[in-house]
Amino acid sequence: MVTAYVSKNAVSRICPALDVKVTELRSRQLLAMHFPYLRINATYMPSRKDSHDATFAAVTTIAIGKDGTPRR
Repeated sequence: MVTAYVSKNAVSRICPALDVKVTELRSRQLLAMHFPYLRINATYMPSRKDSHDATFAAVTTIAIGKDGTPRR
């Protein structure tokens, strides 16, 4: 198991950039596209919540277009 420490300052710097990317992804129009394949992956990750050990599921999905190009 790999354990890494990320400081509060680093998280504060990273989150605004992630918020921009999430907003862009959520506002994309995908109606005209056809995705015959989906690649779905899920894993459980350990974490801490309210000073207690917990796990959460992380799910990723990549759509594959007719031309074989992945859309993330």
